[in-house]
Amino acid sequence: MVENILGKNIKHMRTLHGETLDELGNVIRASKSTVQGYEKGRRIPDIATIKIIAEYYGKTVDEMINNKLYEYAEFDSTKAVNMDEMIDAFLYILPVIETDEACKNESFLKGVTEIKNMIDAFRHGTEVQGLIISEIVDYFISAVEDNVIEAAANIIWCVFFIWTQQYTDLEKMRKLQTRICNGETDLKELRYEYQKDAKKTSAKKKDFICEIDNLLIELISELKLTEQWSQLGDYYLALRYVLGLIDTGYSDEMNQIIGTQMLIAFSQVGNKYSLDFFETSDSM
Repeated sequence: MVENILGKNIKHMRTLHGETLDELGNVIRASKSTVQGYEKGRRIPDIATIKIIAEYYGKTVDEMINNKLYEYAEFDSTKAVNMDEMIDAFLYILPVIETDEACKNESFLKGVTEIKNMIDAFRHGTEVQGLIISEIVDYFISAVEDNVIEAAANIIWCVFFIWTQQYTDLEKMRKLQTRICNGETDLKELRYEYQKDAKKTSAKKKDFICEIDNLLIELISELKLTEQWSQLGDYYLALRYVLGLIDTGYSDEMNQIIGTQMLIAFSQVGNKYSLDFFETSDSM
């Protein structure tokens, strides 16, 4: 019996990207039952249709027909994740910095306390009480003026928090982490993950990046000048690319690929924060 490699590959790529039969059908202008027939091997798509599917998923026709893509480790888009797990993973990716010495500064302590209150509200699904994020930043700016370097790290945290809440698809970032940790290094697939986002880069996003760029560079430089927080500075430098919080003239997808490669390189030399970034995939 001839193995249904093409059909299994179509189903694998469709489910890998979290799409329904109808959604793929819209791409190739076919009904749900037709797509299902392709996947089960009851029907064979013509070469033009195979080419459309292959290009849509960043593959070649030869790969779709001959390579057993479905044997690769894949991201389970249906896996349930509770709120605590999501928040814990978020704090692994974006750690709030708190040391005993820094907390001796009144402004720093107030800023950290307000962040904790905000996180607790998210955990319990309640309305966030207290200060808005810009006022929390003001606390940390005051602490930076008192030479509390940890406050610089938490200002960056606040900027990243605003960015991820307003402009970043964390689900796609989680997919990226999972696939990297599973050893998938196909840049064509990474290209597919982000090609739609690259087209959606808005003037509002660019304005935010322009407004915050010099501040981030200054704060990251401050971290990198200290032995204790140099690794965090490197990590945040790479994370800017991964999250798309940078305007290099390249597309979002290219920046994210660059940032991912930076994180891999940093993790290979023992950067704690880069290692934590990838370890979150195991808990999600």
